[in-house]
Amino acid sequence: CWYNNDQSHHRLPGDEGEPRPGPLLGDAPPDTIVARGAVENRLVVVPSLELVVAHTARPVGGERPPPFDRPFWRQLANTAG
Repeated sequence: CWYNNDQSHHRLPGDEGEPRPGPLLGDAPPDTIVARGAVENRLVVVPSLELVVAHTARPVGGERPPPFDRPFWRQLANTAG
């Protein structure tokens, strides 16, 4: 699934309910494009930052990996700011 972060609303992957207000990744720049795969795997492209991130996650012991998006974007903002 591909997501464009420059939207007024979004749906979480696998969620068929009502759209949620705001972009999918509130801490990421609006030009962020994300391809999401299974188990937190994703490819992120941010043209304004000249950034491409390939995040590969694998369950350990049958558990889902920890969240990636918010901690990553907050750390990046703290580093860049």
